Amino acid sequence: MSMELMVLAMKTHVGSHARKLVLIKLADNACDKGECWPSYQHIADQCEMSKRSAMRHIDKLVEDGLIRKEVRKGGIKGNRSNVYFLEREMLLSSMIQPTTPSDKLSLGVVSESHPPSDTVTPPPSDIVSPRTSHSLDPVKEPIKNKSKNLDFSVWPEMPSNQTLNDWLAMRKRMKADVTQTVINRLAPQLTIAFNKGVSVDDCLGECVVRNWRGFEFDWLSDEIKARGLGRLRANQRRSSDFELSGQITNHSSRKDVSLALQAGMPFKALPERHQNDLIGEWRAGRLRIELVSLLEKQNVLL
Repeated sequence: MSMELMVLAMKTHVGSHARKLVLIKLADNACDKGECWPSYQHIADQCEMSKRSAMRHIDKLVEDGLIRKEVRKGGIKGNRSNVYFLEREMLLSSMIQPTTPSDKLSLGVVSESHPPSDTVTPPPSDIVSPRTSHSLDPVKEPIKNKSKNLDFSVWPEMPSNQTLNDWLAMRKRMKADVTQTVINRLAPQLTIAFNKGVSVDDCLGECVVRNWRGFEFDWLSDEIKARGLGRLRANQRRSSDFELSGQITNHSSRKDVSLALQAGMPFKALPERHQNDLIGEWRAGRLRIELVSLLEKQNVLL
């Protein structure tokens, strides 16, 4: 049993008291590396539910990225068995944010797992309290106001407003708060994807479509990775072209402007329209971080 994983499992929001019990059971069986291999029937017996329910809850935990399941064959008869791996990073990013320091677990679980509109009847226990309504304000906070309080500068670029709002809405629907820690922990994988030609917009779009709470570049399909590689090579060719021509007009796209700056074009050589757009986006905090770096090197943002 891993005490660290047990604590993380108890503090992780999964949207169902029965599913949380399954997660805690897996943590109880897991070693410090997060690996365990209990049978469906054993999990069902320990959690006092049917085998079918145990299978359904495990599939949902896999879908949410909280655990990973591998099917292994062993023995002369080739019997199949499931090996589970608890994803420590995803558990950390899905931890319940307590309302008060003195009530870090019970109040957080009640307020998020059992809001007034939840139709699931909680099991008899002492965690349900009249204080449930005290933590409803963060849940009802408008999505746009929520995003304004977050610093996205650690991301390689900003997604479109539509994709960002869809992603925030998906997280809210799954009762997974978007905190600054979540934004910071997503940054390394988003940067890996961006450097391989996959935009942040595409990454978050996949999260929305597949209901991913977290994100890793390796989760993307081969098709998306191949498309990103093709886009990256095309951008490299266009960047080389700009090194030769350096022609930017008022009608040039933002991508062309970015490539021109990356190829060494002075900011002051850009048409006034593009200069004003870049400065405006920087002041609004929406300018891509690599462009900020380029403009800082040219002493534009002093």
